[in-house]
Amino acid sequence: MVGATNGAYFYYNNSGASPNTNMNNAFDKCDAYLDGAYSNNAYLNGTTLEMTAESSAVIRNITWLTGGLGNYYQATNSPLIDKGSTTADRLGLYHYTTQTNEVPETNAIVDVGYHYVALGTNGLPLDSNNDGIPDYLEDAKGNGQVVVTLTAPTNGAYFSEPATIPLQAVISGWGGHLTNVEFFRAATPITVVPAFPYTYSWPIVAAGAYSLTAVAYDASGITSTSTVINVIVTNLCGY
Repeated sequence: MVGATNGAYFYYNNSGASPNTNMNNAFDKCDAYLDGAYSNNAYLNGTTLEMTAESSAVIRNITWLTGGLGNYYQATNSPLIDKGSTTADRLGLYHYTTQTNEVPETNAIVDVGYHYVALGTNGLPLDSNNDGIPDYLEDAKGNGQVVVTLTAPTNGAYFSEPATIPLQAVISGWGGHLTNVEFFRAATPITVVPAFPYTYSWPIVAAGAYSLTAVAYDASGITSTSTVINVIVTNLCGY
């Protein structure tokens, strides 16, 4: 957030302690009064604090820069970079930026101040896997994490020996840096599928009970494992 030119006031009008939490904001040329908890804020260009100053505050003069989406970008050496209270992915800002170089925050300590969707060299929001859907939309939670779901077979399904079992994994969240999906029976690998669609027909499966999972891998080494799907392959003897 960047504060208004006149004043930014946050009051809790009910009885008892204020539940307000104000963090990672930049107030510019204004009076600022915050109640409740406040930390990791910036008070810029002559802003007046109407409350007890915070130890984590940044009190400076800075010049905002104009970028692709607005007038409140920061220089790459801004004193507000990495001055926030937590990492950017925890605030849904993995694919956003504060700087004119358009480098996304990812999981770094969040910058204080206004955030814009990070743009590519074409002036459009970054689309790491070139599927026509910007990263910030694919990753609805904004945390840079991929979620894998084993959609086939269905849990509790029965097959007859020798079975061919269809395996299908669906990716949600951000798949921009996804490298492959691997299917497992318990801890034993079945196969690796390197690209969409993440499907495989597991052939000649003997009678028995099987616990199946899919594991998605991304380029940074982060993995995501699906919930377990249990299936049974029977034979004429009844198993």
